[in-house]
Amino acid sequence: MIQNKDFISICLKNLKELDPLDILIFQSFKKDRAIKVQKISEQKFNVFEEGFFHKEFLDLSDKELKKTLKQLQKIEFPRSNQLWLKIVKNK
Repeated sequence: MIQNKDFISICLKNLKELDPLDILIFQSFKKDRAIKVQKISEQKFNVFEEGFFHKEFLDLSDKELKKTLKQLQKIEFPRSNQLWLKIVKNK
């Protein structure tokens, strides 16, 4: 479990340590909403929104990723204090 206020910083920190094609999954406490971030390469990322809306944001740069995560945090986790974090490794 992580704090919602630390969502973006934890996401960016963990993405640096992940291998390409690994996925970070952030879910609300009730696990009914999720944001999935997939690392494609060192500079490219995919983001999948699964909750209030179902959208895909493909081939995002570092700056685009941070901006997208801020927007999605407000939409998907507006009242959440804690989030579940799951790391899915590509085998």
